[in-house]
Amino acid sequence: MNKTVVSRIFLLAVLLLGIISLMSCGSGGSGSSNVNSQTGSVTAQLHWLEGINSSSITADKQSAAAPQRVATVRIILSGPDMSNIQKDFPASAGTGVIDGVPVGSNRTLTAQGLDASGLVTHQGVKNNITVQPGQTTDAEIVVMYPTGQTFTVSGRVTLNGSGLPGVTVSLQGTSFSTVTGPDGAYSLTGVPNALYTVVPSLAGYTFTPVNRAIPDSNGNVTGQDFSATLIPVQTHTVSGKVTLNGSGLPGVTVSLQGTSFTTVTGSDGAYSLTGVPNGSYTAVPSLTGYTFNPANSSVSVNNSDVAGQDFSATLIPVQTHTVSGRVTLSGRGLSGVTVTLLGTSFSTVTASDGTYTLAGVPNGAYTAVPSLTGYTFNPANSPVSVNNSDVTGQDFAATLSPPLPSGFPSNVPTGNYSITVTACVSGTCASGGSFLLENTDINQFAQALLNALDSSVNQSLGSSCQASGCTCTSAVTSYTPWNGTSFTITDDFSIVCGNSTQTVLLRFTVTKS
Repeated sequence: MNKTVVSRIFLLAVLLLGIISLMSCGSGGSGSSNVNSQTGSVTAQLHWLEGINSSSITADKQSAAAPQRVATVRIILSGPDMSNIQKDFPASAGTGVIDGVPVGSNRTLTAQGLDASGLVTHQGVKNNITVQPGQTTDAEIVVMYPTGQTFTVSGRVTLNGSGLPGVTVSLQGTSFSTVTGPDGAYSLTGVPNALYTVVPSLAGYTFTPVNRAIPDSNGNVTGQDFSATLIPVQTHTVSGKVTLNGSGLPGVTVSLQGTSFTTVTGSDGAYSLTGVPNGSYTAVPSLTGYTFNPANSSVSVNNSDVAGQDFSATLIPVQTHTVSGRVTLSGRGLSGVTVTLLGTSFSTVTASDGTYTLAGVPNGAYTAVPSLTGYTFNPANSPVSVNNSDVTGQDFAATLSPPLPSGFPSNVPTGNYSITVTACVSGTCASGGSFLLENTDINQFAQALLNALDSSVNQSLGSSCQASGCTCTSAVTSYTPWNGTSFTITDDFSIVCGNSTQTVLLRFTVTKS
């Protein structure tokens, strides 16, 4: 290759590099509307408002020229899938073109007017801007409202024509929220001018319409009404069976934990909990003396009945213990004494050495009572607490009771008795009052009655028998049989004073209380 050809090729290469350099510089110039295939441009026209206090906007309140106090216009482009793009323009220039905006829909243009100190005096927003690749999108008119002005959004929520209280009404995507009053009315105050979506919500209800879009009207917005419809609550059934050794176990309580849903298994061990709404629950069986497998069961009710929630029961073995002690008479063991746990079937008799043992006694509180005709015991009874161990040392000391007086009814049962006293002298009778006695031992009861009778005789007639020249005959005591309710004891006396004789009768009427 000769030198001339090489020189021409070199000059051609230099010329091509220069052309490429010029093209590159031209396409990178400031303010150019050319964009690559992944971005586009956005422009808008700003209309400014000043001193607006009315609830509506008319054309003669708008101006394309920025107010004198506005020095700079700031345009911010934003979107859910892009970083914010910000560009400032002199207020006198209005707006220019914002390049390099990522392609996509749902872009938002926020325009701000700033004074010389950088304070925002006006703001306007335009939503739902779509940016096409390589194109400039005109967002059209953006109304610039003075900052600090706010408005009210109001309406009413009804159910079958009547106001529905308790409905939460919100401006979607904002912190503005309130609750309808007793008449269903609501009012959201302090709302800056912008586009919003009003959304009602209350559990168990749907609403028509589902939401309402309101424009940036620069005024109060009324009539944002909604009609509510109650969602019918769907309920279902949870059922199963509880078995013991393969057979149905009745009487088991099955509950959904933390709720009021509860039932009891039937004779075949089956159960059914009705009216259960959708949700997650825990079914729990329970019956004293049994354990269950599983101990509980997770239940998910989701638009249908839930069956097969079964449990297998196991009987818990009952732990029993012994209660023992000794009954003595004058320090020696006394045989034949019946020792009973009051109110139960546990009973035994002391052996020749006075000892006794009550076996098979489950945990619980009891009262041990000794008994043998002709004897009293100290203590008369003894509290016994059986708590996972045997109980020993339940001892009693016996005392031989005096024999029953001849003729005293021996079949008078234990219990409380009211004794009424009557005194008669030569046929004239008067009440002598009454008192109470408890019969825990027939021998002691008889002795207590006779002691009381003797005391009454001595108190009532003693002075007469001791008078000068007077004597008293010995008392003759008689008894009537026990008739199931009462019996009587009568003492007869004679008081002889000289030639005068008086007959005295003292009667105790003993009646079971």
